Amino acid sequence: MKALTTKRTMSELNFQWFTLLLVGIVLTFVGVWTLASPTESYLNLSVAFGFSILAAGVLEMVFSLMFRKRVLTWKWNLAFGGIDLFVGSYLALYPSVTMLLIPYVIGFWMLVRSFLAIGSAIDMRSQKGLRWRLILYTGIITTLLSLTVLSHPIIGRVGIISYIGLSFVAFGIYHIYLSLIVKNWKRNT
Repeated sequence: MKALTTKRTMSELNFQWFTLLLVGIVLTFVGVWTLASPTESYLNLSVAFGFSILAAGVLEMVFSLMFRKRVLTWKWNLAFGGIDLFVGSYLALYPSVTMLLIPYVIGFWMLVRSFLAIGSAIDMRSQKGLRWRLILYTGIITTLLSLTVLSHPIIGRVGIISYIGLSFVAFGIYHIYLSLIVKNWKRNT
């Protein structure tokens, strides 16, 4: 993936693929939990989302800073990690306010992240042998889900929670799949 990276050492690739896998597992778990418990209170949901988004932001910022000399798009990763850190902190610290705003906050966050997934897929498309289509489809599906959440915030908690849960699962799949691609780079270098 020349457009995104330069040559990496084995230890860097080990850390990178494992970090992406960890983020993917966390996001997938939160999505499945959300789908399995749609009647949970908004208060618990906003706190859980807050901490998961905060954790994803911290991990992404650590990744971008560790590989700033080797990843050409590290500033974008740092910026998106900062957005995640801010959104996650807000959701975790102010759950009562978040209960009213959660469809908008989560919907906007999902939209931003889906654009990053689509951009990654477009970058990967130019590299032969990489399976970029799944990442593109995940980004498109998540864009549609986030636009649905943003355009219909009062359709009911279950509907919004279902869209949010599906989006978290899609982001989890995106990160897990990307981690497997990076792990395969390790084998090929």
